Amino acid sequence: MLELDQTVTMLILCSPHNPIGRVWRREELERLGQISVKYNLLVVSDEIHADLVYEGSEHIPFSSISADLAARSITCVAPSKTFNLLSMHAATVIIPNDTLRAQYNHALNRLGLDSPNTFGSLALETAYREGEEWLNELLIYLQSNIHLVTEFFKARMPQIRVIQPEGTYLIWLDCLDLKLSMSALEQFFAYKAKVILQPGYSFGEEGTGFMRMNAACHMGVMDWFREQFSGQKLCPIEHLESYKRLGEQVYSLHVELAESTSARAQAIVQAARSIQIMADELLGDALDGAVPKAVPIVTHDQADVWYGMLPDIMVAARQEAAFSNSARMKLPIRLGTQIEGPKPCPEQHIAGLRRAAAGLEELLALEVSVARGEKETYKEAILLYEEARTRKQAGDSIVGTISNGRRVSEESHEDAEEQYWMALSNYILVAQGLKDPEMLKNMPTALPGPNGVIPCKLDSNDLWKVTSQIAISEIRKAGEYLQAERDLVEHWENFIETRVEREYETTVEELLKRGHIKEDSYWYCCPFPAVYRVQMDSVNVLGHVIPRGHVFVFEYGDDGEPGRFITQPTFQSADERKYCDD
Repeated sequence: MLELDQTVTMLILCSPHNPIGRVWRREELERLGQISVKYNLLVVSDEIHADLVYEGSEHIPFSSISADLAARSITCVAPSKTFNLLSMHAATVIIPNDTLRAQYNHALNRLGLDSPNTFGSLALETAYREGEEWLNELLIYLQSNIHLVTEFFKARMPQIRVIQPEGTYLIWLDCLDLKLSMSALEQFFAYKAKVILQPGYSFGEEGTGFMRMNAACHMGVMDWFREQFSGQKLCPIEHLESYKRLGEQVYSLHVELAESTSARAQAIVQAARSIQIMADELLGDALDGAVPKAVPIVTHDQADVWYGMLPDIMVAARQEAAFSNSARMKLPIRLGTQIEGPKPCPEQHIAGLRRAAAGLEELLALEVSVARGEKETYKEAILLYEEARTRKQAGDSIVGTISNGRRVSEESHEDAEEQYWMALSNYILVAQGLKDPEMLKNMPTALPGPNGVIPCKLDSNDLWKVTSQIAISEIRKAGEYLQAERDLVEHWENFIETRVEREYETTVEELLKRGHIKEDSYWYCCPFPAVYRVQMDSVNVLGHVIPRGHVFVFEYGDDGEPGRFITQPTFQSADERKYCDD
């Protein structure tokens, strides 16, 4: 039999219960009422979640049990939880007992809290009068979220047990079977699942080993939680349909330009076909059927990058077919950014990369075989192909070990991913080079870094990194070194790099290496970049075809402004250098 200390005068009831989500039965409330009568307790019933009760349960206000219990109770309700009106500071305290109510009002008057704000009162009344339809829809939505969380843990992590809430939008997670300390449990959710949950111990010592989760959020947030926890992502049907439509457009473009005499246009079309094949194969059977299928997040995001490249590539192909050298795209087209995934790389993602490499091998093998008959013409493409298929075979060997069920190191997973990525990087270049061999002849040989960016002199901390050697010599002779250095400090502090500057510098470095251009003079404005003269029949820089003997320069902008590319038959020599003070 329950025995209470005689000094206890009040019982605080949470109904429905937070954080457990229990909705109290009538017999439970009646028993509680008997205890309150026996010990002469005032019952303060917090019923703020009273509207949020799910099918199969019924909220019973404590004061409705009997007139005697109503007389010894205070009930607190508010629209803040149900209608998300917390900022309105509007709540209702129901006190049937006249004496208690007078005491309560006297206390409010004394504290200056007896005048509710107008907006809050209006919001409260409107919510209770007009919000029933919205509330009914909300309950369905919350139940869907709770069901999603329950099924997820049941399927993916049964060690975490969901205590099914009968009311409220809160989910009580029993994590005791994980056998983690509370500190480790909090770290697990914060750094693995990337969500901050309320630790159970904040509700009392009995809550140790439990976590409280809020289900009152957009369903997309719940999907995100599931993705972070499982490392997998559902491809929405609308995404899959748009991907399929892009594939159809690539095929239509291939048919449309089949008779085009432009080798560059054909090369761009082949790049589009290659990227589409890679993206399709990466997703695999997730593209099949009308039901979304889960794939690793890294797989979904990588496919998204590749599909996202297709519209611009198709535009470039049509432009090039219409007018020579009109494509506004850096050629040859490269693989794009590699999405960083979890470590070790998910087996499903490696399998997708394997399918992508096999798809491109199938696309190109016959054409390469034919090209070997003119191997000098197609030398660059054939050499890249030999590397691509060797990298693919290396990846296949590693994946064979993994798929046979043998336990391999994390490094083996990373090796397989790296080999396939290098194979795909080369395959896409081969695809273009088989259509336009010249495209690969002027291609920079530097490989992109981990972020997909080709390194160049812009990465240096040297203030004089793009300054012409001729300019440096003349600045020293003129005694202007310190003045030039001050200007360069200011220039690079304000400089904002774009794709254009990097593309220009990497192209120039490659053309210099091949002897296709030479430094001729320098531009008169800071940072005094080199002016180059073309030594070959023509070169392509930033989409401009520059004939033999002509000069070109990239004029860097002042104070962070964009720069501009300039080319002419010749430049007139400037009388002096231009500094900031000028």
